[in-house]
Amino acid sequence: AVAPHLRELNLSTNKFTTFPHTIQELTQLESLILTNNQFSDLGPKSATEVELPCSLRSLDATRNDFHVFPTGITTLTSLSLLNLAENHIALIPKELGLLTSITT
Repeated sequence: AVAPHLRELNLSTNKFTTFPHTIQELTQLESLILTNNQFSDLGPKSATEVELPCSLRSLDATRNDFHVFPTGITTLTSLSLLNLAENHIALIPKELGLLTSITT
């Protein structure tokens, strides 16, 4: 990885449409800010195949182009903050309830 000890990464307001999959190599990443881009998924094949580090505690993907909830997020057991506001998501999976650390 380019910066294996990186703890926070802010990719806001870059008009990204493709998720940078090398983020999964940032094994100590705790905070990822993806606001104000044009992401529609977080995986190589579909919106359900998230490639995010398990260490992630905060994910802010406000103002993107998600139409389907990236269900792979439900495997991020350390996640305490999740913000997907101002997207086009109609259904939230019941598995989100498994993330008992989420406070916001």
